[in-house]
Amino acid sequence: MKQDTLEGKAKTKNGVKRLCFSIICILLEVIFIITIVTRLNEYAEIINLFTRILSGILVLGLYASNKTSSMKMPWVILILIFPIMGVGLYLLIGLNGGTHKMRERYAKIDSKLLPMLPDSQECLS
Repeated sequence: MKQDTLEGKAKTKNGVKRLCFSIICILLEVIFIITIVTRLNEYAEIINLFTRILSGILVLGLYASNKTSSMKMPWVILILIFPIMGVGLYLLIGLNGGTHKMRERYAKIDSKLLPMLPDSQECLS
């Protein structure tokens, strides 16, 4: 009999939240494009410029971050092509706090296990 762990339940819960957030971002992007085309013709340039400036600021911040290029470039391309959806997905996935939580968890485990390991000097002898 398979038992669901707390981590497994959290992954499922987070996965559903992320899926819903992604769908909302995509729908907002579609609504944004349709609204610009149909109703906001006279303000379309200003709105488009404003969203491009905001996404440009985020891209510059992303470009200055301490990540590898293979991690930055897909986000940069997505944000510049689809500013609303790209920014939303970056905030959801790119700034994932899960890795921070994992690092804290591994640090706790290391603090318990490392004292139990023999010293590296003794292993080399």
